[in-house]
Amino acid sequence: MKINFILLFLFQPFLFFQSPSSFQVEASHPGLKENPQHLTINISEDNKYTTNVESVICFTNQCKIITVTLEWDQFGDFSALIIPKGQALEKYVDGKALDFDQEDYQKLNQIIRDPFSILDGLTYNDLQLDEEEGLDGYSGATKAFITEKDVVVGATLSCFTLWHWVNSREIKSAIRQQSLSHLQKEEIETLMNVDEERVISYLLEYFISNPKELEANWVYFLGKANDLYASEIKELLQISDEEQQLQLLSMTFKKQSRQLMIGHILENPSFQEQLLEELNYGDYQEVNMLTTHLSENHLINDAIITKLLPLLDAEDILISRNVYWYLSDFQLSKENEKRINKFQRKKKKYLQ
Repeated sequence: MKINFILLFLFQPFLFFQSPSSFQVEASHPGLKENPQHLTINISEDNKYTTNVESVICFTNQCKIITVTLEWDQFGDFSALIIPKGQALEKYVDGKALDFDQEDYQKLNQIIRDPFSILDGLTYNDLQLDEEEGLDGYSGATKAFITEKDVVVGATLSCFTLWHWVNSREIKSAIRQQSLSHLQKEEIETLMNVDEERVISYLLEYFISNPKELEANWVYFLGKANDLYASEIKELLQISDEEQQLQLLSMTFKKQSRQLMIGHILENPSFQEQLLEELNYGDYQEVNMLTTHLSENHLINDAIITKLLPLLDAEDILISRNVYWYLSDFQLSKENEKRINKFQRKKKKYLQ
């Protein structure tokens, strides 16, 4: 029987009853001479992904090695380190081998959960020790760049070993892909009611692989329009149609996100007049993106004129001048020409 020495579990309401019970992963570890390693990832009924590894990669024959279980959730995020009942991790302090105490486990938890840990840059050679330098990398070749805050003192090798397994890109990606490949409709609906950032990217990844299902679930992304990162917006624009993109724009108020969407929409072969209804004409960048596109493609029509002509009276001279320059390149009606000429006389000093 195994017990969990570190409280790492998060609430997980997502179940996969149709997925296989295990699968194989090839993963490399910088502490091992032979790579890649072949690991078996087991899937539990409550949607946990686990594998067993040795607690420490030891460069001598003097380390205490036990088999521990690492656990991830369906997103590929680490959730728990499970120690066999009656066993403990070991540290080497002041010449003595000691079992981890609760503070050591808590610190180890923080270390292996830190994706930016200094341990990421360590290699097998960094942790090579001379016999007289002791059992732990903390007091040996790594002394110059590993501090007490970076490791559990006396257990650098254990921290190094477990950090690289926990944060293995091969393992995390394989788990994520495995769970995505077995997502069911009911599970997608459950996930859509979970208010977490990582769920958005997870579901987006699913719909990228299953674009035919996007339309039926498009309302979800409309509701998350202002929570999307730029990279997610770019991916979403690639799998959505023009109507969906305009809907997404209408629901977005973040300036950079809007500009990203507008730029993509304007790349469409044919100009979408509906875009005229979604632009913020009080924002210079949006007006400039529109007029630049229209000018480069020599586009003008009544709908465009109706939207842009009133901007000659905009308080922001950058906006009104931009519209003036665009409209001046086209032959307009006599009435509209009068408005252009009036603006030219009134704002002459800004047009030089």
